[in-house]
Amino acid sequence: MALLLLAACSDIGDRDNPLDPGAENYVAIDDDPESSSSAIQSDDSRDKSSSSVSSSSNASSSSEKQSSSSSSSDVILSASEESSSSKIAPSSSSKDVEPDEKSSSSEQAESSSDEAPETSSETPTQSSSSVESPSSSSKDEPKSSSSSETVTPWTCGDSTITRGDREYATVLINEQCWLKENLQYEPSSGTTLCYGGVAANCETYGRLYDFEAADLACPTGWRLPTKTELEDLADYSGADMYDAGAHFKAKSGWTGENGDDLLEFTALPGGKCNEEQTCSKIGTSGYWWTSTEKVKNSSHYALYLNGDGSSFTAANIMDNDQYISVRCVKK
Repeated sequence: MALLLLAACSDIGDRDNPLDPGAENYVAIDDDPESSSSAIQSDDSRDKSSSSVSSSSNASSSSEKQSSSSSSSDVILSASEESSSSKIAPSSSSKDVEPDEKSSSSEQAESSSDEAPETSSETPTQSSSSVESPSSSSKDEPKSSSSSETVTPWTCGDSTITRGDREYATVLINEQCWLKENLQYEPSSGTTLCYGGVAANCETYGRLYDFEAADLACPTGWRLPTKTELEDLADYSGADMYDAGAHFKAKSGWTGENGDDLLEFTALPGGKCNEEQTCSKIGTSGYWWTSTEKVKNSSHYALYLNGDGSSFTAANIMDNDQYISVRCVKK
């Protein structure tokens, strides 16, 4: 029994022995030393080949890094050279300029010459806008052309005064400004008329007014004179009441005696009309309203001059519904 077991174990061991040709894991051993050496060399060559591949790869990677580093250096050096050349370029003489740079300069010159007309065309536009700006200014302000004109101040004696559609001459007497002719304006209230209904008499002597119309007839800033102001004019003439009338009367236009018009009042005889508009004494007598009331709401004093002599009076009494001439004095 023991022998059988030993034999069985011996058989199993032989089958598992790699040197046993009958075993499943048998490995044939070549007795040729060269073949074995060749195999070993083959293995070594594989190792060397693998090592050479790795070495080659490392060398290639190293060479690429060096190439990259070299390329970077070249780029930096190139940029440095360009920077250096750009700094040096302005100091170089014009003879060293390349043809391309000359052509570029000529192109810039042509470009600037092309742009020059645009600049000059814009200049008149700015100029015209500066001329027009004052007119766009406020409407209340004068235009620049008119503002440059000298405005002549209004001067009594040299300047006229407008009332309605007519201009009236003025005269400065004893530091007061007076109209130098009889008024012809028709106010909105009161009654006015031409002597005898003849328009030509209005042109020569002015209109005749009742007191209501007379009180509204003077231009703005003007008024009827007072009795005292007329008397002051007589005193200013240097004559007494019997002769002062000559200094008020015009040098022509009077029936009888004309005046010398020393005061330049240039009085003309327009006559008068009563409340029934019956008129008389044109050419021979003249009457002018004052603002000095004689009887309240009934009558006023008036200046009276006649052609029969040179007398003067500012104390003639006229009812408010009679029609006589108007002269105005500046307020």
